[in-house]
Amino acid sequence: MQWLFTQLGILFTKIISLVPFSLMRTLSDIFYFFINRIYAFRKTIITINLMNALPDKRSEELWFIRTNFYRHWTDLIFEWIKTISISKNDLKEHIQLHHESYALLKQLEQKNQPIFILMAHYGNWKWAQMLFGLDATFEYYCVDEHTKNKTYFQFLKQLFSRFNAQLVEDANTIFDKPSNNKKNKMIAILADENPSTNDAIYSTKLMNIKTDFSTKYIEIAQQQNAIILYASVQKLNRMYYEIKLDTITENAESAKTANITDKLAQLIEKDVLYKPEYWNWSWKKWKLAGI
Repeated sequence: MQWLFTQLGILFTKIISLVPFSLMRTLSDIFYFFINRIYAFRKTIITINLMNALPDKRSEELWFIRTNFYRHWTDLIFEWIKTISISKNDLKEHIQLHHESYALLKQLEQKNQPIFILMAHYGNWKWAQMLFGLDATFEYYCVDEHTKNKTYFQFLKQLFSRFNAQLVEDANTIFDKPSNNKKNKMIAILADENPSTNDAIYSTKLMNIKTDFSTKYIEIAQQQNAIILYASVQKLNRMYYEIKLDTITENAESAKTANITDKLAQLIEKDVLYKPEYWNWSWKKWKLAGI
């Protein structure tokens, strides 16, 4: 039954994806009105997260951020739907790598080390993941451990492959075979996911809240002496984005896990404080901290 509903959902979204961006924005406007004014999508979770993360903000400011989050979130949904049929050229038009970051990435590729690109649920992270695949000179992977629906995961694998990206469920599988080590690799990872109970965890402050981060990706990067970057995905306008890269370390093997994770948290916090409405406030990021 799950397979049937998933296939019907995929078919429905494929049809919607064919409409032009102008109509996508109109559909987003309609859905925004629904989840903001009628349904109040996860209003309690979003409000509690905002109050704890931004204690200096007045209630009017938090209301404004929550409203703008809904505005961004509905755009994001239809941007993802559009991804099903978007051309590579259209994707490059709607999300671009800043020219200085592009030059940095090409320079680092010459070092002949694996490159780990850590990201947050900020801006349009899926478009960013796909864009990196279009210009990658390395084998390029994206890690998604949280899609439990196998039918949907296979659909995502096919979708990512259109953009020269291999979607995997476990980063360890990228390096677990000798044949996989013949070429260098670039790997995009959403690093602000809630860690599972089986993960090695490091706790640091994010938005002045004790936050647990999984360190397993960092440990893999250290084993491979990888370069670790952070990708900031800034929204320029509705359905337009720009990516900027920050270097966390060029030699993960000699860097401490704590230092890497602290730097990651600082970069995520910088983005969130700059434009808080573009982070995903609708999940329980701090549930292990009792929030």
